[in-house]
Amino acid sequence: MTLMSIIELDQQLFQLINKELINNFMDGLLFFWRNKYLWVPFYLFVVTFLVLNYRKEAYWLIFFIVLTFALSDFISSSVIKPLVERARPCHEANEHLQPRLLVTCGSGFSFTSSHAANHFGIAFFLIFTLSKKQKIISLMLFIWAFLVGYAQIYVGVHFPLDILCGALLGIGIALLTSELYKLGKRKMAL
Repeated sequence: MTLMSIIELDQQLFQLINKELINNFMDGLLFFWRNKYLWVPFYLFVVTFLVLNYRKEAYWLIFFIVLTFALSDFISSSVIKPLVERARPCHEANEHLQPRLLVTCGSGFSFTSSHAANHFGIAFFLIFTLSKKQKIISLMLFIWAFLVGYAQIYVGVHFPLDILCGALLGIGIALLTSELYKLGKRKMAL
């Protein structure tokens, strides 16, 4: 498969999600789902959950969650996006794309999605470190991150490949930071 055919497939999948698989309920839900302020109570819940259930480890877990977020955001926004310089669907010169925008387009580049990198990074750090104890929470974290990524396509600001690669970036960073956390935990005998 050539790069051009991958880009064409990516654009076709974008059109399907952004223009065909739509309804009023999803318009409202995904508009809010991707809003960072909606997640403040969730982040507070995660912090509270960690403090109450992982007393000795909680502050290290929180530190590594912040590290995972910072690395995924920095690498996506400050390294990959300036190197690739892929236009967002709403800035694409292709007339046939013309996305159905539910939010402001944004001025930055599209590849990779920082939303996807950040949310998948946080979700998978927690999945990698807590999964043996918290299976249902792992599933909920995956669904949360997936829907944040999907919402980015649905509202018209990212292509599916931006989300997929952002998710893979976040998961890769989460794997690294979770291994560092586990190594530190063994060394400090938490």
